[in-house]
Amino acid sequence: MTSVMNKFAVVDFHSFKNDSSYVVKELSVVNVGDLTSRHFLFKPPGEDKDVKTSDWLTRNIHGLLWDAGDLEYSELRDVVTRNTFNSEYIYCKGEEKSVFL
Repeated sequence: MTSVMNKFAVVDFHSFKNDSSYVVKELSVVNVGDLTSRHFLFKPPGEDKDVKTSDWLTRNIHGLLWDAGDLEYSELRDVVTRNTFNSEYIYCKGEEKSVFL
């Protein structure tokens, strides 16, 4: 059973959304087999184009500040790939997040 469980990862993220794309701020990856959990906070990719929307999300949804972050946004793809590389199945909540990933 453990070898089967090692094939699964759960990914979730909090984001800002501009136009039709996500700007991921916080990313979490759990590898189910060994129950390791990793957490990442990304810097913004550029200037905030919709301050009202980002302020509302910060106050009412996730509490993440637009300017917060430890990692460059350009590292997002590599971080996801590195932390799900050994997973055969990756789960996340929602169709939009699945398509984004």
